[in-house]
Amino acid sequence: MDIEINARNIPTHVKKKVFLLNTFKVPINNISEITGVSLPTISLIIQKFESIYTHIISDIQPRGTVIKMVDCYTFYLEIHDQIRKNTKYRNPSKLTPIAIYFYLRSKNVFVTAKKFIKAANLTRDEFTVEDLLGSRARVKILNVLAINKELTISLLIKKTKLNHVIVSKHLKYLISVDLVQEKLFGRIRIFRFKLEDIVARAFKNFISIVESEL
Repeated sequence: MDIEINARNIPTHVKKKVFLLNTFKVPINNISEITGVSLPTISLIIQKFESIYTHIISDIQPRGTVIKMVDCYTFYLEIHDQIRKNTKYRNPSKLTPIAIYFYLRSKNVFVTAKKFIKAANLTRDEFTVEDLLGSRARVKILNVLAINKELTISLLIKKTKLNHVIVSKHLKYLISVDLVQEKLFGRIRIFRFKLEDIVARAFKNFISIVESEL
């Protein structure tokens, strides 16, 4: 348990360095000396992700596209940092399969949601964006923005059928995790889905894929 707590508290850039050094076959003792991370914690960081990734990729066997485990791990960390604390997807074993799915789709590797769920040993209930964002209302707001590109808060309220307090609260969170951008035109506030952000695009794709395929 202490090792897991230590792993969770390690800064993202240090975890990236640990994983990258491991990719370059640097001995684990040297990784520990370079990063200051204990040997048991390094093993936990690497092995949990690596085992899930290897299992899923060997089952799916993607072809025609270069995919790298270290790139997928970086993608995983970016998503992890944008998920609300205390939700189940802050747990690496829960988030890793979803991050791998996002990563594959971002690389234009075609795999249906149903096939991926089977390969990852997930259930349909574990494959929901509501849990990733910690709120069904947030998903609704993102979905409306993804469809409409830009909206005022008044139009967001109208289209989501949520009240002003709830929409304002969730917009604040979505802006803080860089999924939504606020633009000011005088006293008018416009909100847009940040499609230039790769993680934001992944969330958008995930919403549409799950809705269409499951």
